[in-house]
Amino acid sequence: MLQSEIEKLHPDWHVIFYGENVDEVINCASCGKEVKYGETYTSLEQFIDDGSFGLSVCADCYAKEYARMKAKEAKE
Repeated sequence: MLQSEIEKLHPDWHVIFYGENVDEVINCASCGKEVKYGETYTSLEQFIDDGSFGLSVCADCYAKEYARMKAKEAKE
């Protein structure tokens, strides 16, 4: 999903792909959980609008994305 789509569905979420303040509280681009930017991972499924970079997601959502990616690769 793209950042603009996420922001349209959840206008109260603060979703980013890059930050300079590791203590800034943001929302996971996947589940919306509040998390410090420095504790996030780069999403494999949620992207900025041009698709060039992943948004920040929490550790739990990243693990789920990674597992889906590995399952897909195993099928190929």
